[in-house]
Amino acid sequence: MVIPDAATRVRQRIARLLDDRGHTQRALAKALGHGDQWASNLLSGRQQLAWDDLDKVAKFLNVPPGELVRVSDEPWELTPTEMRVVRALRMLPPAVRDHLVTLADYLIGATPDEVHLLKRVRQLTPGELRRIEHWIDVTLLAQGTEPTVATHADLQATSALRAASARKAQKRE
Repeated sequence: MVIPDAATRVRQRIARLLDDRGHTQRALAKALGHGDQWASNLLSGRQQLAWDDLDKVAKFLNVPPGELVRVSDEPWELTPTEMRVVRALRMLPPAVRDHLVTLADYLIGATPDEVHLLKRVRQLTPGELRRIEHWIDVTLLAQGTEPTVATHADLQATSALRAASARKAQKRE
């Protein structure tokens, strides 16, 4: 596979994104303060995109500037929300991080009813959660399935998170 040069890649991406979003070349030129012929010249290769216009084109197309210049079709640049999630994930203890990733894997395939149930479980007190965990363990044993046992590190991390959440809730009150 031949990778086009940067200028060609940028032109092709701009043309594709304009088409995907239903924008016209004229609307792009007008949004950037250029004449009607500017976008046509840019996309045909008769004119190069000025560095000053790169961010403006990206903003008009509602994409990060890196989206216009990247080499592959794999989107590697993270959105601001994705960056916040990654930063938060890195601050968690490894055991909690692993459980959170498992939960995320689960939620990708979760049904709306299951999500509703998870929201309700989060409203329970620690005592109520222990009773439900006990019921789950008894049910699994009755089915012949060994219940999973939390490790000491898991329990410490979970206790620390619950304590931090309780402190935050007290401060809000």
